[in-house]
Amino acid sequence: MMSPQKNVRRTTMVALVALLTLATVATGCQRARLGARCKTADFGDDGGAWVLKCSNGRWVRALTKADAARIILAANTPPTTAPPTTAAPAAPTAPAPLPRYIFGEIEHVAVGTGGGQIPPGLYMTNATAACGIQRTDASGTVVGDRILSSGPLFFDITAGEGYITTGGDCTWSLASQWPQPVGGDGNGVYRVGIEIQPGRYYFDNALNTNCYWELANSADGTIDAVTDISLSTGPQMIEILPTDKVLVSSRCGTWTPMPTLPAKFLEIVGHPSDPIMLGHRHFSQGSHVTASAATDSVNTYDTVTAAGDGWSVTARSPQGTLFTNTTLGISGAWSTSNPGLTVTGPNGTCAVAPSAITVSNVHRTAGILDGVDLVYANRCGSSTLTSFGRIHIAP
Repeated sequence: MMSPQKNVRRTTMVALVALLTLATVATGCQRARLGARCKTADFGDDGGAWVLKCSNGRWVRALTKADAARIILAANTPPTTAPPTTAAPAAPTAPAPLPRYIFGEIEHVAVGTGGGQIPPGLYMTNATAACGIQRTDASGTVVGDRILSSGPLFFDITAGEGYITTGGDCTWSLASQWPQPVGGDGNGVYRVGIEIQPGRYYFDNALNTNCYWELANSADGTIDAVTDISLSTGPQMIEILPTDKVLVSSRCGTWTPMPTLPAKFLEIVGHPSDPIMLGHRHFSQGSHVTASAATDSVNTYDTVTAAGDGWSVTARSPQGTLFTNTTLGISGAWSTSNPGLTVTGPNGTCAVAPSAITVSNVHRTAGILDGVDLVYANRCGSSTLTSFGRIHIAP
């Protein structure tokens, strides 16, 4: 819109143009007399109020000088109609949010295929510092989680109602089908069949660290998926089955394949709530273990012992009886009807009853026991929780 000041200025300019034009018409035209003969195409000035023109050889009146001024003024006056307006362009429509297949630190994002949600699938990250992921149900109850400080980390986000929360400086994306590198500390989640193959593996734990390992039939971080688990010092042995999906390892170093069992070993599998065993796992072999089998031919009984890294187990056949390939129940103290079993660990000694011993691969040379495979199930004191162990001595 033009300002009042500019409008006045424009009107004044138009008036001046009109007056100048009128003056030109008035002064530039030749003098003429109404009715006189003429031979020209120009206008004439009668010296009065009229502008004359030559028509058919005679001067005739064309228009008054006042009319001429109005015509000139109208021709130079700008139009008063408003210029056409155009509608403002519509604001662009924001695209609909897409599902999130890549995400970093998030809080309470729904699982699903809708916009902004995290679709089900196996996701991975490579942790260089503490990195965690957690899944909760609609009520906020944690149903699965995983946290590691280094190495590859996999987490299976399953379909169904739930929310994902992550923490730490790490970026998650759909898992690659290719093996992921594992650092020198051995920490990480290993996919069975990709980063690690089924079979037996050994960790000597020379630094006696608190080695945590877990086998599970899913990477969803739920308790129900766990098939075996341990947090223990001392040497460790794991057996990965084809049905296991992941191995979780932290502070366990490098797992060395063990294609065959050693000639002598002592294995301890403690129940987590056993007051003596306290969930300990232990596997002594080679220079870590001393094991022997002997026969008291005078009193007629066998003794099998094994010790290593703070653990020791002693098993005796019932008094007056030698071990054979069988299973023997223990309902009381060592006697003619009960084998004897004593388990000693870092937390004390357990004179075991009730328990059971399964004996196999008995081997004797000249009547003296020199080879045996002995598996026991024990309860310490009044505990109703069963722990396990195994002594293997090749002849």
